[in-house]
Amino acid sequence: MIKKTRQQVIDDGAEADRLLDTELPRFMDELEAEIWEEFKKSDPSDKDGREVIFGRACGIENVKTMLHRLKQNATIEKNRK
Repeated sequence: MIKKTRQQVIDDGAEADRLLDTELPRFMDELEAEIWEEFKKSDPSDKDGREVIFGRACGIENVKTMLHRLKQNATIEKNRK
């Protein structure tokens, strides 16, 4: 984990909040739905292909989680005395 100053944490949270207040979450949801459709259509015996598809879905979920985590960390920092 990269060590950040209090101000960097707050700034990152503000930027994450800004991104979450755009069309980005909708686009990520659409992309995630497309990825899962691709997974469902894939042959269950295609282990390598399914792992790649699953990895893409995990990547989208990681971005969503990180944005929310940045926003929450900023809130915590703002409330610290």
